[in-house]
Amino acid sequence: MKENHNQVENHEFSEYNKQRYFYYANGLYFNSALKFPELTPAEADSRQASVSIDFGFVPENLDTPVSKGARFQASPGRFLLQMDDIARFIAIDGKQIIIEPIGEIKESEIRVFLLASVFGALAHQRHFLPIHASAILHKGEAVLFAGDSGAGKSTLAASFLNKGYEVISDDISNISMCKETDRMSVYPGYAQLKLWANSLKFLDEKPEDHQSLRPHIEKFGKRIPYFDSHKPVPVKAIYIINIRAGQEASIEETKGRRRFNEIAYHTFRQKLIEGLGVKQTHFTHVQQLSKEVIVKNVNRNEKIKKLPGLLKLLEEDILNLYS
Repeated sequence: MKENHNQVENHEFSEYNKQRYFYYANGLYFNSALKFPELTPAEADSRQASVSIDFGFVPENLDTPVSKGARFQASPGRFLLQMDDIARFIAIDGKQIIIEPIGEIKESEIRVFLLASVFGALAHQRHFLPIHASAILHKGEAVLFAGDSGAGKSTLAASFLNKGYEVISDDISNISMCKETDRMSVYPGYAQLKLWANSLKFLDEKPEDHQSLRPHIEKFGKRIPYFDSHKPVPVKAIYIINIRAGQEASIEETKGRRRFNEIAYHTFRQKLIEGLGVKQTHFTHVQQLSKEVIVKNVNRNEKIKKLPGLLKLLEEDILNLYS
């Protein structure tokens, strides 16, 4: 099946595409056929929307993929993702996402993959720098917690939320140079934190009080307040969270070339960069961000019961950024 995605033409999906929902997230304005309780509602204006999300037919393969994985293919302007028994997705030129459900439409599971891999690819197509990080607000600036999956980024963001901080974004933090701030800045993301069951228990919350993200996986969506504004927030610091078995919490500033390397490594879905043809844009963004922000490596114990000590250390360090 050849690619032909200038518009959703097949009438089989026309009923699904009639109802439209409008949202802001990650610096973009969405006109969507799918409802997203995780995104900030926006005024309905299809003429101003940055990205449309529609149901339609999606090819099984790209015509000329530059890079491929077990479930994805990428080429400049195209990202294809196939999730068995859920849906195929394609992101096109940073302007449109098409969803072809496989079997019964499982909206909550479709949203899981849209809000992660597909929106990550979309961010690259739109020439953002998406960092695999959560972000909180402090003194009008963003402090990011970056790290590999399972490092505790969302748990830290939730803990700071409980301390009265606002959460700007979770999982994906879209960053770009902004005219409004004249600095590399992060855009508010989703009104949801993705947390494992043990993290919710650490926060004295019951997993059953939150939406399960996928069947048979103990990960849940914790709804949080919408961020007050969709305006970008300048980035002050990035804390890289590393799990070190048996170690007590420690923080060390990262300097020199390592700053660039750490930011580049923690780019969201970095394996897509070459395939999507955005290597130069990515390099430029990482270079600029590494010049502007403080980067610190944080070592934490693997045991969740040790997190209170880490939280105390992190909060003290964040306060010291302004001393």
